[in-house]
Amino acid sequence: MAEDIRVLVTADWHLGHEVGFCFPKFKINEGTPREYTINASDLQMAIHNGAMDILKEINPIQILVLNGDLVEGTNRHSEGYGIWSCTKEEQIRQAVKFGELIKQMGVKHVYGTKGSGYHVGDNLNADLEVTQRLGGIFKTSHILDIGKISISVSHKIGHTKNDRTKSNAVMAELATAIANKDLYGNIDIVARSHVHYYARSDYDDKTGFTTPALKLRDDFAEQGGLGMAPRLGMVYVDVKSNGDYEVEPVLFKVPKKYYAERIKVDV
Repeated sequence: MAEDIRVLVTADWHLGHEVGFCFPKFKINEGTPREYTINASDLQMAIHNGAMDILKEINPIQILVLNGDLVEGTNRHSEGYGIWSCTKEEQIRQAVKFGELIKQMGVKHVYGTKGSGYHVGDNLNADLEVTQRLGGIFKTSHILDIGKISISVSHKIGHTKNDRTKSNAVMAELATAIANKDLYGNIDIVARSHVHYYARSDYDDKTGFTTPALKLRDDFAEQGGLGMAPRLGMVYVDVKSNGDYEVEPVLFKVPKKYYAERIKVDV
């Protein structure tokens, strides 16, 4: 590898939900008699603008990893509550649009993984569909050999509400990779998602992390109390030509009123 490579790992866009990423204005049922336009809310615009700022900051990118749950799905347990469209095809189209925007930043390779079945389904899997429409390679998980560095990417990992132990599951994944080197081969970096927060663990020259999301707390998360506090953003890995690497999270916040509604009680 003659030059440094930047790898963007991003996940949990949850396109389709009212508290997830979306574009400022887009059409549903475009080109049909049922066409109509959706305008993003102030909350959605805050997430959109934060994501756009990240992309400007980290441009260019050579490798794009889409690590699952790119769309919200039908949210069937909540009977579609909080979804701007329960049609997965509409959500997929918007996710592809976002992916195409990222690809314009110099992306040469796209790799996608399988998110949670509740959101993206199995038959047809929405993450697979988005990845393939972007010309990428989709698998349930990947081990990517980039120069002298190997990165294991997969969506799911254990979640905890305890801020003191958020990195424990990451360390467990690292330990598993090290203990099973004879089976999996060398793995330098473990990248996981699903939990909607950034956590990191390091062991010798190995690193593991989880990715933040592009979605705030929905009704389901709020039922869990304060523990499901999301972090917004993405993570990139700079793989150096000499075999070194750097893992960098890029996080952003939206106004506090979007994380939790407060009611002032007059007494």
